[in-house]
Amino acid sequence: MKTIIRKIMNFFYVDIYRTPPTLSRNPQKRLELSIELIAEYLSTRKKTVVFIQVGANDGVLAETFLPVAAKLSWKGILLEPQKDIYEQLKENTKDYDNFMYFNVALDWKCGRRTLFKVRKGNNSYPEWVYGIASFDRNHLLKFSKLLPGLKENIIEESVECLDFVTLLDKASIGSYDVLHIDAEGYDYEILKMASISKYHPNIVKFEHINLNNKEWDESVALLMQEGYRIGHGREDTIAYLDP
Repeated sequence: MKTIIRKIMNFFYVDIYRTPPTLSRNPQKRLELSIELIAEYLSTRKKTVVFIQVGANDGVLAETFLPVAAKLSWKGILLEPQKDIYEQLKENTKDYDNFMYFNVALDWKCGRRTLFKVRKGNNSYPEWVYGIASFDRNHLLKFSKLLPGLKENIIEESVECLDFVTLLDKASIGSYDVLHIDAEGYDYEILKMASISKYHPNIVKFEHINLNNKEWDESVALLMQEGYRIGHGREDTIAYLDP
């Protein structure tokens, strides 16, 4: 029976872990793998850290390690292609030092592309819907059952795109140490753009929940062949490489 239940749960991408009863009764003692924890450790090994966050959103809505990066005095390059969200990002992080902002998307070549996003103003939608903008309109349509009338509320925005080399040039940096990706299913493409084999950033975090199994596996393989150790939760994968 346990085997059958596990197979059913795995089919729906639900992970089951055994937990000691004592830890279950004291969840505050559980040590969770997080980019914040690894960031603190990295700062004990490196004096200067440069991070790139692709899909920074407004700096508050999505899971973000920006407060930790600011506390550790990291130099940051934050990318957010949506103009209105980009302005919110700058406002929400105005008290942080050492951050540079780019109202762009990362792509294989410089130019402009159409980004599909949800029109603001529908009070029945939760806030997270404004974080699912994508180059792929079908990505947004996946949420139609959860969001009545979504199809009619998808709008287009023309956004500027930079390739990775141009981004580094505009930011005046020769390398980087941390890569944080939240790109609504475009994460694997960005991982390939980021020249991991050349720069060997110490921390790479990407969202795998919107990748298919093949893309997720190839993402992990790309990192493992460069010597990274891999950890993952239900939505994100974290890779670490010692300095």
